[in-house]
Amino acid sequence: FFGWKLYWIVLEHGVLSWYRRQADAVNNDHRQGCKHLTQAVCTVKSTDSCFFSVRCFDDTVHRFKIPKNNIPSQTRESWLEAIEEHSAYSTHYCTQEQLSSDDEEDDTVSVTDLQDTLKKAQACQQRLSKEISDFLAMVKSLDATKGISSPLLQQVDVVSEVSQETCEALTDCLNLFTKQEGVRNLKLEHEQEKNKILSEALETLATEHHELEQSLVKGSPPLSIISEQQFYDALSDSESEKSLSGFETTTAYSLEDSMDSKDTITSSVPEEKVCGSGESLSNGIKKYRTSLPSPMFSRNDFSIWSILRKCIGMELSKITMPVIFNE
Repeated sequence: FFGWKLYWIVLEHGVLSWYRRQADAVNNDHRQGCKHLTQAVCTVKSTDSCFFSVRCFDDTVHRFKIPKNNIPSQTRESWLEAIEEHSAYSTHYCTQEQLSSDDEEDDTVSVTDLQDTLKKAQACQQRLSKEISDFLAMVKSLDATKGISSPLLQQVDVVSEVSQETCEALTDCLNLFTKQEGVRNLKLEHEQEKNKILSEALETLATEHHELEQSLVKGSPPLSIISEQQFYDALSDSESEKSLSGFETTTAYSLEDSMDSKDTITSSVPEEKVCGSGESLSNGIKKYRTSLPSPMFSRNDFSIWSILRKCIGMELSKITMPVIFNE
C-alpha cells in the first residue's frame, strides 16, 4: 500500500532479519525486524522475475522484490534456495526440541502418582509391622505351652529379625520420601515466585522496548525521556534550563513531523515548561522564582518507603529528596 522499501536482508541460523543500512547489517545493529523461517513456504510470480513472497508458520506473508541492476531471475533463485535451506534447518531443530520435550514429559512422573505410591507403601509397611508383632506373640505363646524344637525356633527368630529390619528400612525410606516432598514443595514455591518476578520484569522491558521502537519510527522522543522525575534548577542560566529549551525545540519539530504522537507530547511538554517559566524581566532585571511549581505535600502523608520505592532502579543523579526528608 505504501510502496516498496529498501532493506538489507540477512539469513542466519534459520532467522530472516532486515536492516536499513548495510553497515547495520554487518554490525548487527538497529535491526528493523526478524522472522523465524520454521515451516516457511516461498512462492513466486511467473509474470514478475523479481518478485517472491515468504509465508511463515503464523500465516504472515513477507513480500520481496529483487533490484533489476543484476540478473533478477538468477538472484531470485539463489535467494529462494537459501531461504528454503534455512527453513529446513529451523524446522528440523524445532521438531527435535518438541520431540525431546515430549519425551521428557513422558518420562516425568506426576506428583499425584508419587503421593499415591507413598500412601500405599505406608499402608503396606504398617500392615507388615502389625503382622510381625502378631506372629512373634503367637510363637511365644506356643513356646510357653508346648515344646518347640530348637531348629524351628531359631528359624522363626531369623525370619522375625529379617522382617523387622525390612520394616525399619521401609520406615526410613518413607521418611526420606516425605522430607524430599517437603523440600520439593519449598523449591517449587521459590521457583514460582522467581518466575512471577521475571515475568513482571519481562513485561516491563517489553513495554519500554515497544515505546522505544514507536519513538524511533515516529520520530518523537520516548515517554521515558519526558518524565516527571526529571529535576531542573530554578536558575535560568543553569545547564538544565538550556537543555530543556533545546529539548522543547526538538519536541516542537517532532510535532510537525508526527501527528500520531501529538496527544502524548502536548500533554507532557507543558509540565516541563513550568519548570523554566520562573524567570521574568522587570526593568531589565531578571527575577527568579521563589517556590516550586508543584504544591508541597502534607507531613502526615510523608513516608520514607514511598520515596525509596520510587527510587528503585534510578540513577543517583536523578534521585531527588524532599525538604522534609532532609530535615
